[in-house]
Parts: sequence; C-alpha cells; structure tokens
Amino acid sequence: MKGQSVTPQELINTWLISLGVWLVIAFSHLLTGHFDALSYQADKTLSLRDFLYYGSAYASWAILCTFLYVALKRFFDLGIKRLFFALGVVSTFIWLPLFFVYDGVVYAYFYELPERSASEVLAQTPKALIFLYTILALFCLVACTALIAYQRSKQTAIDALALAQKDAENALVLSQQKLQLLQSQLSPHFLFNCLSAISALVRTDDKDKLLSSVSRVGTLLRYATKASKEPMVMLNDELEFVNDYVALQSLRFAERFIFDLKLDIQTNNQLVIPLLLQPLIENTFKHGVAHTQEQVSIGLVISEIHSEQGKYLNIEVRNTYPCGSSDGGGSSIENLHDRLNIAYPSQHTISTSGDEDVFILKLCIPVTEYKRYD
Repeated sequence: MKGQSVTPQELINTWLISLGVWLVIAFSHLLTGHFDALSYQADKTLSLRDFLYYGSAYASWAILCTFLYVALKRFFDLGIKRLFFALGVVSTFIWLPLFFVYDGVVYAYFYELPERSASEVLAQTPKALIFLYTILALFCLVACTALIAYQRSKQTAIDALALAQKDAENALVLSQQKLQLLQSQLSPHFLFNCLSAISALVRTDDKDKLLSSVSRVGTLLRYATKASKEPMVMLNDELEFVNDYVALQSLRFAERFIFDLKLDIQTNNQLVIPLLLQPLIENTFKHGVAHTQEQVSIGLVISEIHSEQGKYLNIEVRNTYPCGSSDGGGSSIENLHDRLNIAYPSQHTISTSGDEDVFILKLCIPVTEYKRYD
C-alpha cells in the first residue's frame, strides 16, 4: 500500500481531535498540580490565566501530533524505520527547542514576567524537564505510528476482503454464464433427439403414432426451451417431463422396454436444475433399448436421505442391457456433469456400477426447497 495524501477535512479533524486530547491532559496537569500545592499552601487558588497558560502551552502539542500523523500517512511507503528515525530527529531536535521557547514566551505573557531570549530560555530549562518532554515527544511519535499502522492494516484487510468479494462475484458471474451456455445447448440437443424419434416413426408409416409423437414433441420442446432458461425448476415438473419423454419413446419402441418410477419423498417443494432427470433416462434408451430387440427394464427411484450436512436427494437410474451394451455417457451426460459441478460444487456425488446384466447410475444432490412468500 502506497503513502496516502491527507484531505483538508481530515487534517482539520486530526488537529481538533489532538487538540481535545491535549487540552484534557493540560487541565489534568493543572488540577493535579493545584491539589498537590494545597497540601502546603492552603490559600492557593486557580485563576483564568492558569487555564489559559496551560491550555495554550499544551495546545501546541496538537500541532506536533498532526504533523507526525500527516507525515507518517504520506510517506509510510519510504520505510517505517527510516521514517521513524527522521521524525524522531525532527521531534527532539527541532520541535522541542521551539516548544520550550514558545512555552517561555507564553508563560512570561500570562504571568507578566520579563521576556527572555530564546537562548536564555533553552539554557535555563532543567535537564530533567528536557528529558521528560523528549520522552513525551517520542511517545507521540510511537502513538501516531501505531495509529497509522493500525489504519493501514485495517484498510489492507478491507481491500483484501473487497478483492475476494469481487473475485467471488466474478467467479459467480462466470459460472452463471457458463451454466447458461450449457443449458442453452440442451434445447438443440433435445430437438435433435426428438427429430430422430419422429424420423424412426416416419419409416414405420404409422400415421396415428406419428401425429401423437409430433404433439408430444411440441409439449416437450416447450418445456425444454422454457426450463433451460431457468436456474432451478420444480422436481414435479421434471418428473412430468420425464413421463412425457418416456411416452414419446414408447411410440417408437413399443413393447421393448418397461419403465418404473418410485418416489419415496414429497415432491411438492423440491427444486432441481432443469433437465436433470431426462438425460439420465435418455441414456438408458441410447445405450440399452436402442441396442436390443429384447425388453429392457428401466427404473427411476428418487428418495430423500438425511445426514449431518443436511438433506439430500438420492436419484438412482438402472436399466438392463441384454445385448451387453454397458457403455454410458454421451454429450447429454457430459453436459449434465458440467452443470452439476457449477450448480452443486463439491456438494454432489455421481457414480456408476453394475454387472453384465444391469447398469446403475446414482446421483446425490443437496435438497433445495421452494419457499413461497405470500
């Protein structure tokens, strides 16, 4: 952090605060001395000129403190050791002689004493008093240095926090942009799959199925287009979308698969990322049903589990592949992986397992509940 300039307002505020502190010290010194004097001079009284003298003498120290504060703040980047030494020399060898001369003039003025020259004032100042005020001047320097160091440390922490917050905001914006880009890829991909299903039905020359499939494709595309623009959607909507997708595939594959859905949770207030389930079901058709003329069993089980970290949705998709086509993946699954990493960073798990007859995919994500505010 480089040295900082001091605004006129800050300069005035610093001087006023210093002045207030030194006036308190001045009058405390005056009253303490007065009470001590009463022990051996009972008739001693305080006068206005006592207050004026002490106030005027000590008020000059506010100038020193203001000067030290400004110098430290402005030239702190030069190095604290060199700056501390330079200001220590200025305080003891320049400021203190000037203060003693000023104090002598003020004292002579208020108490109507003969004026003395500067050399006489310095020569007559007791060495013990010089030592005491030297310690006081160095204490002012230490106090101002500590104050500046504290302010700079606090400002550094604030700047670091602001930078970290800015980085986090930039990372969040970048993640959101990447998520939007990934989700924008879903609609064209899904459209291609739907057109492939329609194309397969066209070759069967079954007009009824073809008309039904076109209607379902329209419904599916409307949801996919709308949902891909949202950060979260209701799980109920996702389940309805999956059922419509399975219905479309039933027109194409007829009796070649059995789909079973089991829910062990209340789905009324669950939120998930859009098009979470459909790619998983699509994968079973792509790598299971499409590769065999035998009947494939597809199961989707959604349950809720509780742990010390909170509630999680446990999603399990399993399918048989009689032809031994155990490959999984594809662009939709890769897209889903990327979206899960953004939406649930370090909070989700996804795994696959199985044998030569069954392929199982398990996905676990944190529960996000929809909260309605009336």
